[in-house]
Amino acid sequence: MSTLAVFSRNYEKYLEEACQIAAEAPDRLVPFQSEKPWVSAQKALREHQTLKIYITPMVAHAGVRYEATLARIVLDPLPSDPLLDLSLQGTIKEGLWKKTKTLYAIANCRRYPIDRRLSDFRVAKDGRPLSDQYSRSYALVRELDESSLAGLPEEVPQDVIYPEGAVISMSVNPYERNNAARQACVALYGLNCTVCGLNFEARYGKVGAGFIHVHHLTPLSKIKVGYQVDPKQDLRPVCPNCHAMLHRGDLKIDELRELMCLIESN
Repeated sequence: MSTLAVFSRNYEKYLEEACQIAAEAPDRLVPFQSEKPWVSAQKALREHQTLKIYITPMVAHAGVRYEATLARIVLDPLPSDPLLDLSLQGTIKEGLWKKTKTLYAIANCRRYPIDRRLSDFRVAKDGRPLSDQYSRSYALVRELDESSLAGLPEEVPQDVIYPEGAVISMSVNPYERNNAARQACVALYGLNCTVCGLNFEARYGKVGAGFIHVHHLTPLSKIKVGYQVDPKQDLRPVCPNCHAMLHRGDLKIDELRELMCLIESN
């Protein structure tokens, strides 16, 4: 299963401002401008009323670092459009109006919990993976429905090679290969969070049995096609909270553990 979404690019300083606004007022619209006409996105938004939008910073080879709700798209906007009253001060000063073709507004902007690659998305028009070097302002894409990802390792890419002899030896399709790497990680390190020690079965009973996230120690942006996953060297079990903080703070496991100990000691 897949759902429509929009991929776009923007400046990280503006996205951080949008996140701060959303923390206080999730439904407040934050408008941005684009030099390209978002025709396909506008059509999809009219049909679906709202769309998810995934945003990558204006940095070479950056993955998706933000997500938000796309609420409005105005083609060929006028400088008097009422949406502009909600603009960030920095965007007002950019002076793009001679070239602006699209005014779009987002809400509930937040950091994406993992560094997701652009190629995880499929171009809606033809189903091709979006290029990790995609540099245009936007694309209408399809994403895998998250329910179809249940049971997969959270950070083991589908185009990696699970090497022969690494705890489990098998030659399988991407779904099974990823699941094998996850299982190998759990077999090696158990189901306790490597950072905080949480065990979901001990905390929640049967409903938590076997549940844990798997964290990839190598940033996904550095992983290439053919990369060989070594569960012992590359993967660690972590709870979802610690997993999100590792990525949000760009921290190593030891660094997050030390930070938590420091906070608890105060």
